Amino acid sequence: MVPEIKILSQIPEISAKKFPKKRAFLCQNQEISYQELHERSNQLSNALVKVKIKKGDRVGILLERSIESVISVYGILKAGAVFVPIDPTSPISRINHIINNCEIRILISSDKQKKTLVELSSISNHLEHIIGIESELIYKTISWDSIFSFPTSHKEINLQEDDIAYIMFTSGTTGFPKGIVHTHKSGMSYAKLSANLYELNHTDIIGNVAPLFFDQSTFGYFTAPLVGAEVILFSDVNLLLLGSLSKIIIDEKINILYSVPIFFIQLLDAGIIKKFKSLRWILYGGEPFPSNKINDILSCLPEVAISNIYGPAEVNQCTYYHVRSAVNEDITIPIGQVWDETKIKILNEQDQEVRFESGELVVHSSTMMRGYWKQENLNHKAFYHCNEDGKNISYYRTGDLVKYNENGELLFLGRKDRQIKIRGFRIELEEVENVINQFPGIKESTILALESDGEKQLLAAYSLEGNSAIEINNLIGFISKKLPKYSVPNQYFKMEILPRTLNGKIDQPAIIKRFKNESLII
Repeated sequence: MVPEIKILSQIPEISAKKFPKKRAFLCQNQEISYQELHERSNQLSNALVKVKIKKGDRVGILLERSIESVISVYGILKAGAVFVPIDPTSPISRINHIINNCEIRILISSDKQKKTLVELSSISNHLEHIIGIESELIYKTISWDSIFSFPTSHKEINLQEDDIAYIMFTSGTTGFPKGIVHTHKSGMSYAKLSANLYELNHTDIIGNVAPLFFDQSTFGYFTAPLVGAEVILFSDVNLLLLGSLSKIIIDEKINILYSVPIFFIQLLDAGIIKKFKSLRWILYGGEPFPSNKINDILSCLPEVAISNIYGPAEVNQCTYYHVRSAVNEDITIPIGQVWDETKIKILNEQDQEVRFESGELVVHSSTMMRGYWKQENLNHKAFYHCNEDGKNISYYRTGDLVKYNENGELLFLGRKDRQIKIRGFRIELEEVENVINQFPGIKESTILALESDGEKQLLAAYSLEGNSAIEINNLIGFISKKLPKYSVPNQYFKMEILPRTLNGKIDQPAIIKRFKNESLII
């Protein structure tokens, strides 16, 4: 049974009382029990309070997958603060923007990130303390050994459901990432709803694939601990070596895996997934899963159930569709039905609700974000407001186009804008174009998504100013300093002029056709 608690920071204590010696998390050769997680997160919380972290302050987490990342999440929450997970592989300018935007004074990191931390020291205006570093930098540093010398008991901070718990950054059209603000209520609602939907309990063993800065990680970091389940955090090395990954899944008897489709397709194509006899749930989201690959997995693992999870990071999750037997490969797998504590509408271009037509999906849910961090103009555009039974209700505008099929299930049709997903990561194509257009010599550019071997890749088509000439490697280096790796185009196509349609828009289909024709000639 899911505990009746309302604040995320209470999760370790509740599970520690029920399962004190039970292993909570394992990552490589490190593990931690629920009692240890409760005590160590208390110690971190006490250390944060000592350096004057107050309720509502933001604390950054710049860490690889590790046990320390779990301690960090709950230690920050117990201090009444807000955790901000940051992708360690992001360009230094992006990391610095998040730190400055959130006014982060304290960052939890590790010696593996020392190069990044040294670079930050010369440009960051807010950082004062680094936790998790052994050697001295320009900042004041606090080692984990010092953290674990603090008292293991902790005076609970008075937190309310509507207090902010975490801010998760994703791509933005302006060239700067936007922060999705989640409260204790939205995070806890997701944890409870997902635990109930997939019937999680303390006997389950979850394989956590997603890094902390990716929204799928909340299933491993919140949902599983809420019910006292065990979580295996896959390290970066595990995910690079399929043999190592396979051995862990088999040896640890993992029975729930949640990731993006390409993760499972790679395991399938390598002939590995058929060995995972302990699996009872495969959960996927972020992108469509080819029906033929779904059927191949079910033929290998007939006892497993597969669930298509849909929901932007702004609402955590809002629909689901379970697959338990072979599907018609000519039909798109639905995103399914709405889960509990959630309402949806489908709106046409005039914001009128439609039932039997396609339109934009808008969502109101207990799992919905408060809004975007420090972006009031964006918040104004992000929500649809209406009056229901005398109450003003806000719905998040997903930007996704959907319609109902004949069975009353939701089908995903595409996007209203130019946002795409690659391996589950959101990419705003306009953001990539804005960066490329800043490069000296570029006149204009457009970014296109191409399918290659079942996976999306980015193509940058561009034209040059006058007699300008550029080196592609220099352009790639320029982009890499401003955008995450997954946003850097894979291919580049120089054109004398970018073709346009009659209404003046760049003719992307014409570019794709010409690119493919020239590729064939080459």
